[in-house]
Amino acid sequence: MQVLLVSPAFRGHARGLPLGLAHLGAVLESNGFEVYCIDIAAQNLSRSDFVGLLEKLRPDVVGITAVCANYLDAIDVVSLTRQVLGPFTKIVIGGPHVSFGAETVLSHHDDVDVCVIGEGELTIVNLMHQFAGREVKLDEVSGVAFKVSGRIVYTKPNPQISDLDTLPWPARHLFNTRNYPSTISPLVENASKNTELIASRGCPYPCEFCSTKEFWGKKYRRRSPAHVISELSYLVSLGYTDLYFDDDIFTIERKWVVELCDLIVDYGLPIRWACGTRVDRIDLQLLLKMKQSGCRYIYFGVESGDEAIIDLQRKKASTIQAESAFDLMREAGIYSSAALIFGLPGETLETAKQTVDWVRDVVRPDELWISKACCYPGTPLARKYGITAEDYEMRVDGRCGKGWLYGSGGIYTPFFNNNELVIHIWDYIHDELGHLDLGFGDELEPYVPSVKCAS
Repeated sequence: MQVLLVSPAFRGHARGLPLGLAHLGAVLESNGFEVYCIDIAAQNLSRSDFVGLLEKLRPDVVGITAVCANYLDAIDVVSLTRQVLGPFTKIVIGGPHVSFGAETVLSHHDDVDVCVIGEGELTIVNLMHQFAGREVKLDEVSGVAFKVSGRIVYTKPNPQISDLDTLPWPARHLFNTRNYPSTISPLVENASKNTELIASRGCPYPCEFCSTKEFWGKKYRRRSPAHVISELSYLVSLGYTDLYFDDDIFTIERKWVVELCDLIVDYGLPIRWACGTRVDRIDLQLLLKMKQSGCRYIYFGVESGDEAIIDLQRKKASTIQAESAFDLMREAGIYSSAALIFGLPGETLETAKQTVDWVRDVVRPDELWISKACCYPGTPLARKYGITAEDYEMRVDGRCGKGWLYGSGGIYTPFFNNNELVIHIWDYIHDELGHLDLGFGDELEPYVPSVKCAS
């Protein structure tokens, strides 16, 4: 049976390899299925290009992933797939957005046969075996939702995969890895071959703007250092030189990081690598150990310089800890990246400028990423503002049904309905922080000030 996995178009900043699909592809191949992958964004495919591939491959099953930011693009893929392949092809959709809004998806889109809820590896294999059988019994597949006679049925959830070492490595061969930019920005010029990997899943922190803990679970799960080093050694044998650990909090377990770093050194792996973590989960000795093993870049979610905003989001990390973390990064000589989110509850022109001034004068990262606060279904932030998956069903003139801006990141908080205020802040960011490697994570094009405002 042929299975096609599709990553839809993406209107925001360029992304890396869709590791979720690569993991699904790996478990499907290991269970004897013939798998193909299409990344519409990375391959820069037009609708006609995609139609041509569908007609050429004519798969039995098409699986599509969706996050909030590209959910409507995913639905476009669903509709186009049904038009081209007809009623007998099975269409499955999964990913974070669908996991929190399966009922809405199935209510609005009859072309969808099955929604996969949460972690997908166990579910997708069982589902494909059902599709390959003579009689399909979806109620025997855990972790899915589907519609029967107008009624939406949820099956029991699958248990979380407790031992991540049992999973095969991502099927990178299903993608043209040359289509993806380096995720280690200061190394782009010299990186000959780069890729991403995941060493852990889950996050115990309760940040109100994030759906990670709901999707992967609050329990932190990690691969063994020996399992990770085996994958790293394999990637080196393929010529990879630069690697990004796409974990939510790479340094959450210090002992594990130290053991992995020691193994990298012992194996003599000639790699440079990067990761993301929290400002309260590092120390100088750990950073030096990481640098010794090839770490050259660390990305931190700083979010805001206003303590009240951070506390309201239950970030559980202070501005003092952020300041200390970036001091340590400078001492260790590792390139630092900070991510800010503007427009969280409590944000005003004054708090936004305070954050900018604080980053400029105190934090002083090497790189800065700016994002707009979004209401993602499944998060406390979305519940606060009454945004649900239903609100993601419509985007007209860049706005959702409630009239809020629906941009490349998703449905933004009401803060961004005041365009003059936002322009003022964006100009201030550009003027005061433009000396940094500055990126706007939710923008389609590089930032260009549209109106100059007095600061």
